[in-house]
Amino acid sequence: MNEKAARRLLSCHLAEPFADPPPQVEKALKALSASPELEADYARQVELDRKAVAALGAVAVPDPALEGFSSKLGEAASRLNGIGNPAMAAVGIGFALMVAVLVWNFLGRPAAFPPDAVEVSEAAVKFDGAGFEEAGIPAGELGDWFMLRGFEGFFVPKGLEHVGAGSAAIAKIENQPVAVVDAGDGSARFVVFNAAALGVVVPPGEWRSGDVGGGRAGALRVEDGMCFLVLVKGSAADASDYARRMAP
Repeated sequence: MNEKAARRLLSCHLAEPFADPPPQVEKALKALSASPELEADYARQVELDRKAVAALGAVAVPDPALEGFSSKLGEAASRLNGIGNPAMAAVGIGFALMVAVLVWNFLGRPAAFPPDAVEVSEAAVKFDGAGFEEAGIPAGELGDWFMLRGFEGFFVPKGLEHVGAGSAAIAKIENQPVAVVDAGDGSARFVVFNAAALGVVVPPGEWRSGDVGGGRAGALRVEDGMCFLVLVKGSAADASDYARRMAP
């Protein structure tokens, strides 16, 4: 992996002490040894992340979230009652609460473009005309078109269905099928794929945007396990504006 790609991935990565990084992030971490500048930048980022996590104790978590955590932990405590060492059970519950707060703060809030989505975007940008067929209908009407060709789960978020599809194809990224649609006016490329199969994790229904290199940017969201990605020329703000201007 080159330094530029590694920098993009690592800038989106939150280093966690008790979790293994995703495969693509592992590749990016290996690139650190080849670039002292990148290694120094990442070290500063990790330190900032550490301080941010340490400061979570001062974060005011909304009451509904705390009530939800509390009820779940209460159920866990009742199951643990009388089992093993009570002190260890208390430690376990405290750790679970800490993890819940971390998940709420770092996954529940708007966050950076997922690192694995950067890899998917880079591959999708490179698809050329091979295998593309003229569609000539609104993108939202392509579900049956893709199903007849063996791809299930294609969808277009509400508000983007009317975008005219110039051409469409089924391609592969890491041996996984992806549906690709080029807008007829050349303004965007839509890509739909199984989110879990390509390691893209975001809360359902939330838009995330980011730069993906080559003067392109993407915005994505996940619904029912399928990821919809729109790629445009420009910046992350351009991609976000394109998605939000048309879709809720």
